Amino acid sequence: MQAPDPSKRRLEDDAPAPAPKRPRISLDPYDFGFDEYASTPESENAPDPSSVLPPPSDKVIQLRFQLARFKGVYRIVRLPLSFTFAHLYRFILLIFGWSGDHLHEAEVVTNVERYSPNGPRKGEVKKHRSFRVPEAPDRHEDIRAFQEWLLVYSKSERDPAMKVSPNPRKRQHNPPLDMNDPWDVLFASLEYPVRKDAEVTLGDVWAWKSRDNLSKGQCSNMDIAILFHYDLGASWDVHITVEPEKDGSYMWKANPPRNAPVITVAKGGAPVEDAHSDYGEVDAKKKKVANELFAPDVFERYLKGEIGSTARKAELAVYNVEEERARRQARAQERERQRLEREQAGTMEDDEDEDEDDEEEWDEE
Repeated sequence: MQAPDPSKRRLEDDAPAPAPKRPRISLDPYDFGFDEYASTPESENAPDPSSVLPPPSDKVIQLRFQLARFKGVYRIVRLPLSFTFAHLYRFILLIFGWSGDHLHEAEVVTNVERYSPNGPRKGEVKKHRSFRVPEAPDRHEDIRAFQEWLLVYSKSERDPAMKVSPNPRKRQHNPPLDMNDPWDVLFASLEYPVRKDAEVTLGDVWAWKSRDNLSKGQCSNMDIAILFHYDLGASWDVHITVEPEKDGSYMWKANPPRNAPVITVAKGGAPVEDAHSDYGEVDAKKKKVANELFAPDVFERYLKGEIGSTARKAELAVYNVEEERARRQARAQERERQRLEREQAGTMEDDEDEDEDDEEEWDEE
């Protein structure tokens, strides 16, 4: 058989291989008919707007950061409404001493019901309901209306009002929604938005007047909360709710405007992150909090990389980054020195054993 002439190759032989199709990720637990694709990662060289303080705001709100399922571990903070969710993420890392090595996201929920303030889960959200879903009819008065409500709204009742993520996924409907179809119109109205954390501020959630908040007045500011999930799939949740004073006030006008948070109360500490065991660890609510956490410029210095925080077995520690780096280098050098001494001591012991064996052999001869 004659070999093919390389000068007579077909054009198809030089054509580039087709690009592999992007894998489709099915994230449709309710079978609503939409697909989600992984979003394109941003350039690593893009500046991070959350690495500096936000613009000053003339309004501040007082919030409670409650570590879910850990009684007595919470923070009460006054934050400017210009705070973005990207700033909020970094701030949570600071006040609980987390490293930021895990995935995270936040859900804004409405019509919240909290646990009893006198119980062990004070400050946590017990349940919530989407403001886009009408309240269920009384099934004892009109069972048919209640059944129709279940058919249309039950799957969306517990949806958040908004989900916020550092890398939101692009949602596509397959097939596309038909706005001439009443069911598709209803479905579109019930969908919750998914937005990027650097584009959403606290002022988009809570407002000076309730009619301007996220629900557009369908529920009050007190009935809106943020569920922050850290280390997705694990049990690290922070419930962020409005914390009023005794007179009921929780939002104030700031003159001059401010852009830095003010921590007024900090109790307890989170467990050690990624620990293999809780041996020797103090009860979370009894952990001490470093006084440096209450400094007015603590968050600004944290963003600059001057200080850091970490959850230890008995405290939430705030440390100087340069001093901590020098301390760790000194410890590493000391361990290396001790290792070399042990090796040298072991070599000398081996030499002494060999000399003793030689002497015994001479004695036997």
